[in-house]
Amino acid sequence: MKWKSCMQKNPNLDLFSAANCNYFHTNLSQPVLQEIIQQCEQFRPHATPTNILTKEGIQQDKSYRDNVSCAIPTYHWFAGMIWHYIMRVNQHNFQYDITCFGDDMIEFMSYDVGGHYKWHQDHTLFNYNKHTESIEHVYDMNHQFNRKISFSLLLNDDYEGGELQILKHPSGLTKVPKKAGTLVIFDSNCYHRVTKVKKGRRDVLVGWVIGPRWR
Repeated sequence: MKWKSCMQKNPNLDLFSAANCNYFHTNLSQPVLQEIIQQCEQFRPHATPTNILTKEGIQQDKSYRDNVSCAIPTYHWFAGMIWHYIMRVNQHNFQYDITCFGDDMIEFMSYDVGGHYKWHQDHTLFNYNKHTESIEHVYDMNHQFNRKISFSLLLNDDYEGGELQILKHPSGLTKVPKKAGTLVIFDSNCYHRVTKVKKGRRDVLVGWVIGPRWR
């Protein structure tokens, strides 16, 4: 697979590539996707409403972000598959100094009807979870490493709405096609959002790749 850091659509690879955002259909078969979903379903009982980081601290705000998520350890085989694609994209597009998945975890996220996430950047969210002790701890972690690359693997497409949109100069607004098995890899500096789900439920695997702090 050949990657280029210019905007292009390659019909043979079903690949869209730009300097800051890449998405492509992995062509994972339905049985393989179903296997991933079944493994993720084991974690669904542990899913909790997501938070946002504000000046007042870490808190829920469903007007800004409304979905649930749970962490999945990266020893699962599908995390290794995603990491392979990330390394390829990083080699040809970003060439960032990266280390691993943040917290050595990826997240299984679900958006029910009305679920959404307004415009945001992942790099400004730092790397916090329920074990984060305080807002000061969050900023301390950010001084050790940064989120550099984000990804999203869509697990299903039997829903309406819930469109992932990514905004970054110079490629402009990218609307990611809603097709199960689509993997998006993009710069964590990119603004992006998920529009409201109108019908059904949107399930997705997401995560962030960290590396030594920018200098």
